[in-house]
Amino acid sequence: MLAGLNKALETARGSLLGCFLSGAVFSLPYFYEKLFPFAFLGLFCFFWLLKLEVLEKRRFRGILCFFLGFYLCLCSWFLAMYPLAAFGFTPFQAGLVIGFCCLFVPLKMALQHSFFLWLGKFLPQNPYLRAIGYGCLWVAAELSLHFGILAFPWGTVALSQTGFAPLIRTVSLFGSEWVALFAVTFCALAVEAVKSKEQRMALVTSGVFILPLMAGYLLAMFPGSSQPATMQAAILQGNISTDEKWGENVSGEIFETYVTMTEEAAEKGAEVIVLPETAVPVNFREGGVIHETFARITKEHGCTVVMGIFRRVGEDAFNSMIAIDKEGKLSTLYDKRHPVPFGEYMPMGDFLEQVFPALAGLNPEGALTPGETDCYIENDDYRIGSYICFDSVFGGQEGASAGVDFTVVVTNDGWFEESAALGQHLRHAKLRAIESGKALLRAANTGISAIVDKDGSLLAHSSPMKKEILYGEMPLYENGTLYGIVGDVIPLCCILYLAALFGYAGVRFLRTRKKA
Repeated sequence: MLAGLNKALETARGSLLGCFLSGAVFSLPYFYEKLFPFAFLGLFCFFWLLKLEVLEKRRFRGILCFFLGFYLCLCSWFLAMYPLAAFGFTPFQAGLVIGFCCLFVPLKMALQHSFFLWLGKFLPQNPYLRAIGYGCLWVAAELSLHFGILAFPWGTVALSQTGFAPLIRTVSLFGSEWVALFAVTFCALAVEAVKSKEQRMALVTSGVFILPLMAGYLLAMFPGSSQPATMQAAILQGNISTDEKWGENVSGEIFETYVTMTEEAAEKGAEVIVLPETAVPVNFREGGVIHETFARITKEHGCTVVMGIFRRVGEDAFNSMIAIDKEGKLSTLYDKRHPVPFGEYMPMGDFLEQVFPALAGLNPEGALTPGETDCYIENDDYRIGSYICFDSVFGGQEGASAGVDFTVVVTNDGWFEESAALGQHLRHAKLRAIESGKALLRAANTGISAIVDKDGSLLAHSSPMKKEILYGEMPLYENGTLYGIVGDVIPLCCILYLAALFGYAGVRFLRTRKKA
């Protein structure tokens, strides 16, 4: 059987299919958190296949097949959005939109990621330098997915390892990109060690794997503040579907739902109550009905309400977060920085709406303006780290270094029903908590809502597609993280490393050409 497999992989079709299947295996932990070893298995198979002679002239195609296998599987949950009934699409129109998301978006990301890994052909032949170079190229590829009109950095290697506690704790030291550098470098080294059968290479590879895990165990043994103060928190999950939320003449009913739930949570002693993204889908104004109604509750019960709001300033529309303190006063505002393509703004809108007129209905309140506010909201009582929906996918050092008391993520994942997107989006919030070293409250309109500890563990969580109030104690940690201090040093080191390697290779090439 093994002989037949080896023979198949030595053919062009077999090797390309092997790359595609390796990418599919690599995607498994994104759907089932406990399958985190399969990320390493997929990467190991991928780098093994790249060393086959048959792929030397088909290198880019092999790499592209791997990333197509990965991203097509990763983005398969877009199918849960069908048939976009809330916007009056015909089945055919909805099929076109969902087909675009399921095919074009993965193809775009696969091509982008493949280009960076293809540059590995120019790395030096030294196995150690080469393995680190692949890790750095992967980090550069993940960074590139943060930019552009279709920025979608959803499939980071770190997301695949949230079930691997010793490793994922090290995100607090160097950030999420560190996990990609580690995993890719280790797997590339492991392939070299197995193929070369050198004892020294095996020892180095083992050390690369063991040392970060030891750091993760040490972080668990010495957590810092052993007895942090705690706060009673309540998260409101109204379970209002997308069809209902943006329907006609329903804002009053939604408003009453959240007022009732807020009063219930306040009466039960919640000190902080969190409502989801754009909880009441009407324009929020200081001194308006929404503000005054929730301020009455905070003053009566001495609590703080944090909520996602929709607001207009002139012709600009913002998806924002604000807090109402126990005196009824408003905090500073946070405006969503990363509106969702097609959901909150239309890339190449004029062109696409001419070709597909129904797409104009995708943005019920018009295109949102990206925010430029600080990454937190603040009042006399708290400084609260702030992420709205898609923002939590991007993360970054700014949120980790903001010196917040705790973090809040408000979101509406009702678009995706009970698909894998719910769990994946929640795991991004886990990474944000680990980066900052502070507890996190996540309020999702239809779930999954959660209270996340600073190590990424869930202290409490709700069930999806269910109306409920999630109660729990949230720790208030005083200390931050090393990542909050040093920032994105790993991406910077990766870029400098690649610049040195490619610069040296370029100089050698020019010298050789001159001598010739």
